[in-house]
Amino acid sequence: MRARLIVTIALIATIYLPATPSTAQDEASAKAFLTSIFRLYDKSGPGVGITNKYLHSSLVALIQTDVKATGSDVPGVLDGDLLCLCQEWDGFWVHQMTLKMETPKRAQVMISFSVYAPKDRPKDDLRTIQITLVPERGQWRIYDILDISVAGSEQWKAKNLRGQLQEEIDSYNHPTKSQTSR
Repeated sequence: MRARLIVTIALIATIYLPATPSTAQDEASAKAFLTSIFRLYDKSGPGVGITNKYLHSSLVALIQTDVKATGSDVPGVLDGDLLCLCQEWDGFWVHQMTLKMETPKRAQVMISFSVYAPKDRPKDDLRTIQITLVPERGQWRIYDILDISVAGSEQWKAKNLRGQLQEEIDSYNHPTKSQTSR
């Protein structure tokens, strides 16, 4: 009788308690997520795009706020695709990728890559970015991107994508005197 009661309670709990989604928490799942993204850059591929399928919802919201503030179709801080940092590509050739699990819910990925085929590759095609991954609804998502490629140039801003977007939104919402006199 007692065994039947325990089985009944377990069955009821299984039916009525909400299932908790599995969390993206290991290096293998993070690498699989990134590999699925890299495939989007095959010749004539669509790239990442601004979608919750690959980007954290808070980053998508920030991008949408920037687009609304600037009145443009794309964020002004981007001069092309947000991941490959380009407007055209032949593919996505990873030269080096280092993934560090900071916690089960946060990974930092350093990726050096090229977007032109080896036979057509210009000397300055090597790009390096740092991506922060966090899980959302149990799946890895891109939380932020930092372009390391331009670190030596005069135009380099030591800001991640989120910081650049927020700075642009703030400049449109609170213009300086020089911006309002244009």
